[in-house]
Amino acid sequence: MFITSFGFFSPFTDHPGELAFNFAIIHDLEQLVQHPTHIPDSHGDTLNILDLFLTSDPSACAVTLSSPLSSSNHNLISVSCPIFPIPPQYLPKWRCL
Repeated sequence: MFITSFGFFSPFTDHPGELAFNFAIIHDLEQLVQHPTHIPDSHGDTLNILDLFLTSDPSACAVTLSSPLSSSNHNLISVSCPIFPIPPQYLPKWRCL
């Protein structure tokens, strides 16, 4: 078992998981979802964080976990991040000849 910088414990990590972890580290990204999103639906299952939301600016985003919809065994996740338009002076200028 190891602790990742995403802030959760994992006894198993597959190759795609290792690639995602390395990508986040290389690009200085932080995992916003810090609470389990999978609800155990059979004996022996454990709570897990299955959903990732990576960002370079965690202070600009807010995560909300809600109860599952219908009979789903996953909590609903809502992430709110303000998006600001690019100021016109930085937009590329198109010219036709």
